[in-house]
Amino acid sequence: MNWRLIKAFPKYAIALAAFVITTGLFAYWWYFLRPASDHLQNLQKNDVARGEEVGHKVALLPAKMGWLVQVEDDLYDINTGELIFKNWLGGETPLKLMFDSASSKVIARFERGFKRYNLDGRVDATLVKSNGLIVSDEMDVAIFADQGDVWKAGIDWRDFKLTDEARATSIGGFQDNYFVQNLVLASKSALVVRNMNQLVRVNLGSGEVAPLPLRINDAAVRRSPDGGVFMGDQSGAGGTTLYAFDVATGQVKTKELGPQTGVTGVLWLDKDRCCILVNAQFIVVYDRTTGSFEQHMKLPTRIQQIALPSPSKRFVIALGNGSAGFVDLEKKDVITLTAAVQNLEWIDDEAVIMANTTMDSNQRGTWVMKLKQNANRVSTEPYIFADSGKGSVLALNQVGLVIFGTLNGLFKMNLGGTDAVKFANLQRPAMRLMPIEKWEK
Repeated sequence: MNWRLIKAFPKYAIALAAFVITTGLFAYWWYFLRPASDHLQNLQKNDVARGEEVGHKVALLPAKMGWLVQVEDDLYDINTGELIFKNWLGGETPLKLMFDSASSKVIARFERGFKRYNLDGRVDATLVKSNGLIVSDEMDVAIFADQGDVWKAGIDWRDFKLTDEARATSIGGFQDNYFVQNLVLASKSALVVRNMNQLVRVNLGSGEVAPLPLRINDAAVRRSPDGGVFMGDQSGAGGTTLYAFDVATGQVKTKELGPQTGVTGVLWLDKDRCCILVNAQFIVVYDRTTGSFEQHMKLPTRIQQIALPSPSKRFVIALGNGSAGFVDLEKKDVITLTAAVQNLEWIDDEAVIMANTTMDSNQRGTWVMKLKQNANRVSTEPYIFADSGKGSVLALNQVGLVIFGTLNGLFKMNLGGTDAVKFANLQRPAMRLMPIEKWEK
């Protein structure tokens, strides 16, 4: 027996233990600590690469304005079909998008105010009030409620803030939380709001608040696009009286319709002209610039509704019981629609795009029809539309294209309704198509 080896065993054991421990520690560091550090470095490199990619995309966006459309939450280049940014504005759904070329920012309008975004979709600034903000069409006056009163302010769009905020009323009786949704009419000098179960007119100059002795129902349909005039009617012993109330002046223009008459539809063509359907067959036109009513035309048959003025405001849609036609307000004529459709939208002054979701392969699809011509099918799949009548169709006059979305794709064609092509695939239907307009302020 080797006694020397036996006597030296503790030394070998210690040396072996030291070797095993140091090797184990090194292996632990190598496999657990060092890879984590490398992973962090890789993440940092990836972040830099993504940042450079986003920066490159952003640099190209100003030159693409006019071709950019927000499809649901994503930003697309409709010229190339490129999906530029997913979830571009962080899931926000503005009422309107505008590009400010001076600052290279996108300004978005919401029901309660405005937000300004960098081109990569990050919020740059906000212009809102907790209880909502109403801004004039000229974008120079803001109105809001605070501390029970109505306030008025100017707007500094460069610094994106309100200026010269001033209390317009001093009664302390307004419901701040419901002011915006209860607003009925508004101008830069006066407004009408429903407050404490009554309608009141507020003079923003003098601060006077007075009850409004008018009945205002269905205000969302019957008020002018700028919110300045309400088209109403009231029945009396002598028949129906039609009236136009101007919120800025407080004046009322009237027209006696006579006995056994009734208003069956109201359609504003623009902020100055309004079509009133009387007894489902007569069209009366109100001209805001002159304050006058004109007995315009009689329709050949009774209809249920007038809707959708054409871009030129020359035509409106007449909807009957299972039928439809186009009323030519200029020639005072009606053009019958013979195609079987479930939804339609104007894409030109004299052309409409139509959808049919039937399973009949001869009828199903998206169709385009020029007035007084036969319809032409441009896709075997119908564009998406809602029960409210709004469809996923967008006419872009500045680039001469029409965009529409089906269940799984985006299509584009020229304004004449030809050369329709699918330019992007979608994983889910796109109901909301929003262009980025030019900031005019």
